Amino acid sequence: MRMLGGISSQTKEISEAEIKPDKIDEFFNFLRRNLNNILGASIEGSLQVSYEGSPGILIMGSYGATRYEILVVYTGKIQYRVTAWGPESENYVSQLSLQLERLIYLFAEGEGKGIIYFVFVPGKSLIPAKAESKTIRFVQKLLLGNMVFLFAISIILSYIFFLIFGPFYTPIALVIAQIPLLFIAPWIVSAVMGDWRIDERHGNVFIVGVKIPFEKYHYILEKYFIPSKYLIKRKLYEGFQGDTIDPLYVKSLMSNYELDPSEIEIEIKRYPIYEIIKEVAAKFKIRTPKIYLSNILIPNAAATGLYPLSSAVFITSGLLVKLDIDEIRAVIGHEFSHLKNRDVLLFFLLGTVEYFTRVYLVLTWLLYLPGPFSMFYLIISLTAFFFLAKSIEARADIDSAEKLGLAGKLATALRKIGYTRIAMEKTLSGRLIAWLAWRPHPPTLFRIEVLEKIAAGKARYKSPWIASLKLCLKDFWHTLLSL
Repeated sequence: MRMLGGISSQTKEISEAEIKPDKIDEFFNFLRRNLNNILGASIEGSLQVSYEGSPGILIMGSYGATRYEILVVYTGKIQYRVTAWGPESENYVSQLSLQLERLIYLFAEGEGKGIIYFVFVPGKSLIPAKAESKTIRFVQKLLLGNMVFLFAISIILSYIFFLIFGPFYTPIALVIAQIPLLFIAPWIVSAVMGDWRIDERHGNVFIVGVKIPFEKYHYILEKYFIPSKYLIKRKLYEGFQGDTIDPLYVKSLMSNYELDPSEIEIEIKRYPIYEIIKEVAAKFKIRTPKIYLSNILIPNAAATGLYPLSSAVFITSGLLVKLDIDEIRAVIGHEFSHLKNRDVLLFFLLGTVEYFTRVYLVLTWLLYLPGPFSMFYLIISLTAFFFLAKSIEARADIDSAEKLGLAGKLATALRKIGYTRIAMEKTLSGRLIAWLAWRPHPPTLFRIEVLEKIAAGKARYKSPWIASLKLCLKDFWHTLLSL
């Protein structure tokens, strides 16, 4: 952001928000309409403009003594400039930019429409049993949404172990107690998160997307689709004929819920998930693992298991919604790299080494040093642990790119599912925070840059292990020195 004599301005390109050229007029109308709803009477006017030969929209307004202008231009990518002058101009620019970016991403997500998805696995129950099970839903809520509960359980277990084994043997006992969990992790996760088991007989997943005007989206969702989602889904399934469903049937059904067929868009996709995963497994020369689909809109994929024979792969319906077939292959390849290299075991061993080092060596010596040193060691050791985890994740990217030849597709997949992180990482400070954060994945922008070099033929890596560690260290050091 620039400030000069009471004038503040922010200019930015949103390269990860892809908008089709034939949707630009619709996009500008969407911005104008929703900014009018958000900013209300502060807007004084808006114009369709041509900026350096590119189409755009200019919106002008004022908050009391502070005036603002919002310019959005399409040059193949979306670019914007927000300018304000007067009291608190910097604050207004930050707020307007945030609102504008949210609208840009919202349009890129659904082309200005709200989308309601229905997921089907032919031959399986329409509604996963877990969705109806109060016990499973309770366990999911505890495991996924209540860190306080998990933290309390860990404290209670540690205290019980301490009473039984004493101070010296408790750390050893705690680590040994985790070993059986490593073996049964695929079964635990499948019991909690696996809504449908995908196998050779039930290998296809269908997703029906109903796009409706954004202005009606929340009203229709709350009045009809949330209270009657299972009934609507059953009626939709009745329209399937073989391996497809007629969009006209879907539109006709939706007209029962205060929707005009002319304002509805229907998107029907078929994903041969079993064949995709079987194909990727062959590329990695391992046996096809158990496959589970979780009916969750968060785009994600994961693999668990100590060795390929007992492993499982989990994908969410949100991942299928976001990505095309080759992007899904590339993401699955990343997960298969974890299986092939037994990364679950590797993470466990790294964590155990760090834990024993801290408990039996470092903390013993730190008893003779001031209190802040123990906290300093903890911060350094965990940061180092997660940095090693980041290099393992980068290796999985490179491994997938080299074995499948889909480096470009994995890069676009990361752009689609990580655009909020990308926006944060575009500043050097944001990128450095991503490197130092206690999470296993390296900066998304870094991952994309590495993959795009592979896709362009500018880089080949014979040893993904060595390459990932070198690349992570180099980018971290460069980011640190550039601040």
